[in-house]
Amino acid sequence: MKRALVVGLLSFWSGAQAAYCFDAPGTNDDLFRFLRGSPKHLEQVNDASGTKDDLTVQASFQQKRIAELVQQTRFPDRTRLDHVVVFKQLGANKIEGRLSFPNTNLLMSPLNKQVESARLEAKNYETSPPALSLTYDAQGRLSTYSGFWIQMGSFLPRQVKATCIYGQQTVIETVNIMREYRSVSTTKLDSRGKPMFIDFSTQKYDGPLDLDTFIPALSAVYTSRTIFEYSQTGELTGARIHVPTQRNAAGELVERGQPETVMSFTLDRNSNIIREERRADGQTTTVEFTYDSQGNWIKRVARSPVKTISTTRTFTY
Repeated sequence: MKRALVVGLLSFWSGAQAAYCFDAPGTNDDLFRFLRGSPKHLEQVNDASGTKDDLTVQASFQQKRIAELVQQTRFPDRTRLDHVVVFKQLGANKIEGRLSFPNTNLLMSPLNKQVESARLEAKNYETSPPALSLTYDAQGRLSTYSGFWIQMGSFLPRQVKATCIYGQQTVIETVNIMREYRSVSTTKLDSRGKPMFIDFSTQKYDGPLDLDTFIPALSAVYTSRTIFEYSQTGELTGARIHVPTQRNAAGELVERGQPETVMSFTLDRNSNIIREERRADGQTTTVEFTYDSQGNWIKRVARSPVKTISTTRTFTY
């Protein structure tokens, strides 16, 4: 439960939400799908102020697709293996990930021996249902995702189903996180592939409880729009996040209120975001990034009025 809380805070304090089908400013690439270049390995360390342990995720890649995830918790005096996920290619357009936990008989063994044992168990445990399943279209883009909810490469005890539909300058993403929410987002892109706005239709699982499934009913649909702002030279400058909307007589979505969050961006000469400033509910959160020569961020520092979370990444190409 503590791991779930910490991982949830990582997303909460950074202010970012997951995106499965598109890469947009202010979203988290939780599945490491939009990395630049061709990394073979990534180690990610999350250090939250006020905690004595760091959450570490090691990811391996093959042909730009995730091949393995290893989550560990680093304490001042030891490192604990949390779990291993091994992904298997099933044909050209599908991969499945199987989850394995440490062997309790090896808890006093060296860490590398525990990891190897868990890795072998995940590879050999073919009779168990996969923890994750991903399919891709002919162009290598994600079509469907189902399985555990992953944030920043780490598992949360929730089931997620996502589908992606790609059109001309449009991406439609449907995400259902059981007992959390269901969302349909439509992203409109310009001719250069930059996101112009995202329309959201969201329902939360906070209605009356179904006594047969013990799952709350979905609430009424809440519609909103996220609008990205650019300078006259095409540089990203800001965004208005989740502006409430409603449909007019012509059936078009129009704004009807103030955004939940207002963002401003500072870019480097390569158009990478090096600073985000988010203003919501009278509070300001900042996120600062440092990048490597490939254009992947290697350090992210998120600061809120009460907490600072530093995330570092080490890539092997």
